[in-house]
Amino acid sequence: MEVLSKRRRFDFRPRHNGRVGRARAVIAAAIVSLPLLAGCTSGQPSGRTLECPSAPFTSRVTSGDLERDALRGPARGDVSGGVFVHRLSLDGGALTVRPPRSHDHAGYAGGAALCEVMASTTVNGFTIGPQSPDTIAAGLARVTVDPTLPSMSMQLFGVQPSKRPVPARYQDRLAWVVVVSPPIRINGGSGGLTCPLPTKRERATRHNYVVFAVDAQTGGDALLYTEGNYGQICAGAHESPHVDVPLTSVSVPWRLVSERPDRARARIAFDVAPCDGYDRDVLAERDTYPARIRVVVSRPFGPLCGPTRRVVVSARPAAIGLNFSPTLAHAPVGPYINPA
Repeated sequence: MEVLSKRRRFDFRPRHNGRVGRARAVIAAAIVSLPLLAGCTSGQPSGRTLECPSAPFTSRVTSGDLERDALRGPARGDVSGGVFVHRLSLDGGALTVRPPRSHDHAGYAGGAALCEVMASTTVNGFTIGPQSPDTIAAGLARVTVDPTLPSMSMQLFGVQPSKRPVPARYQDRLAWVVVVSPPIRINGGSGGLTCPLPTKRERATRHNYVVFAVDAQTGGDALLYTEGNYGQICAGAHESPHVDVPLTSVSVPWRLVSERPDRARARIAFDVAPCDGYDRDVLAERDTYPARIRVVVSRPFGPLCGPTRRVVVSARPAAIGLNFSPTLAHAPVGPYINPA
């Protein structure tokens, strides 16, 4: 699903008296109830929910990803056919997600936004990665975020990462919204947990949501909202919500500059923008022949943040003692969704 169907612009009130008008209203309403197709860019309706074309949803049982729990709390029931149909409010209204208006039409592909979210990480390093139908809620919505919320990056690292722009303002902005709940690692030390566990009432209000909002017109200005008390496992603990600018991982094209005669190392070149982060030493992917090289950069969602420049880095075989194959292969380009 990429955009709202143009049919949503219809006025569903009968335009004529009698059965004909009522019938037209019923038919139009039935058309709008159809889910929208992920990957569609034209705004025409289809029969599928929002999905990343390059990483379709897989059942947790089939994929073996039983470590990831099903999404719980209100968000699971708030999306239908890739559109938020109910209001979602977190942390006393610090984040408010409302259904889109009848005339709203997204200019940026929802499937592309979802792929970029899957190719990103939370502030504390959890990979979003592939999802199952019951671990995610994603759709088009109107979003409002409290602009005074603190940054988790500042809390964890003491500084604002230099390659991230200032968080954009979201005031009733049309956006693609993705709600997930990454696994939480609990480390109680050798003596186990020493704090009292949350009460049933506290557990009911702790969803451990992280919410991505991506501007539905440009695909940029992405926000990562971390719900209050995310990851808290003790009763009475309180942590405010946070807002940060997420980065997404992108596999970019490269070209061979030079290669050592023994094929133990090579030099490759690729283009980066001012906001891009990248490794200066790239390893070929394991168990690939010809040796496949993937160059991954991390960057903010949306258009590039400025003019690009060419950089040259070192490329090495997957393991020490190996040599490159006679030819080198390029990995596919686009959002890099870590399968791990």
